[in-house]
Amino acid sequence: MQRAAAVIAIVLGAGIVGFDPNRWDAVVYVLPRGHGIHIHDLLGSALIAVGMVVLWRSPRPVGA
Repeated sequence: MQRAAAVIAIVLGAGIVGFDPNRWDAVVYVLPRGHGIHIHDLLGSALIAVGMVVLWRSPRPVGA
């Protein structure tokens, strides 16, 4: 069950990072050439990181 939740968190986090809201997303850190790190980037990256840690630490299924 933990592994499935971890995979869902990773997929959801990748979807959030790929989503590009223009209206409501604030820039947290400005990078050169007009780029920046947005709130949705941080949220998606955090979900991916949590999913990876849970997937790494969860027990493997028996027989795999």
